[in-house]
Amino acid sequence: MWVAFLRGLNVGGHRLTNDELAAVFAGIGLTDAAPYQASGNVVFRADGRTAKGLESDIAAGMLERFGYEAPTLVRSGEEVRTLAEAEPFGAEAVEASAGKMQVMLLAKKPSSKTAASVLASVPDDEFARFDDRALFWLPAAGILDSAFDFAAAERLLGVTTMRTQGTLQRLTKKFLRP
Repeated sequence: MWVAFLRGLNVGGHRLTNDELAAVFAGIGLTDAAPYQASGNVVFRADGRTAKGLESDIAAGMLERFGYEAPTLVRSGEEVRTLAEAEPFGAEAVEASAGKMQVMLLAKKPSSKTAASVLASVPDDEFARFDDRALFWLPAAGILDSAFDFAAAERLLGVTTMRTQGTLQRLTKKFLRP
């Protein structure tokens, strides 16, 4: 199983139904496509293909069918399960926070210099930690209330998309049981 995380769906005037999104996946030869939460999360099967190849094919399929680019990050089911189960800051910090754990998926692992620059911009009352191609971030409250500069982080990190860890946990429970 694979999971695609598309950025920019159902925002900014781009409105797709789950059926329309699943049709893009079927059209490029992917099977059992199951969109989750109408927000650019799609679980699917693809034998003999790589994550990078899938990212390119899905983005090209979106451009061809709908006329706009949808940056896409693909993870294996096991990678998503690992992100969903991660406890990067400990239960006590999570329970003390009024915010929800965020997982920023990255196209590639950042250099140590880039990671240090991003981490330096996280407010003192919040937690952040990189783990390969993801940034775990625990805001002190809602993400819109944070002083963390997403735009600056994305300029440094390249293609990203963010989901709550709760979304990854629910997706895992529904589709990615071991």
